[in-house]
Amino acid sequence: MSQFEDDVILLTDDTGEDIPFEIIDTLELDGSTYALLAPLDEDDDDGVLVFQIIEKDEGIQYESVDDEHLMQRVFDVFRSSDEDYEFCDAE
Repeated sequence: MSQFEDDVILLTDDTGEDIPFEIIDTLELDGSTYALLAPLDEDDDDGVLVFQIIEKDEGIQYESVDDEHLMQRVFDVFRSSDEDYEFCDAE
């Protein structure tokens, strides 16, 4: 797994806009690396998002995880390993 020097990264959305995210944590699951990211934009209420980290020759890519089952598994692993993080469950 790569070491992150900063806790903030910029990801580009479909419209070409750069969006800052805080890296909450990274973890390994079934041979893949995942990042839990929180948008720093105060107007964005998506909460914590899950991205798969893919290392390629041109650098690291973050792919959004859309599979609900996989996303839940990543959250479950994170919850069991980070007791200090405060979760707000969706209503």
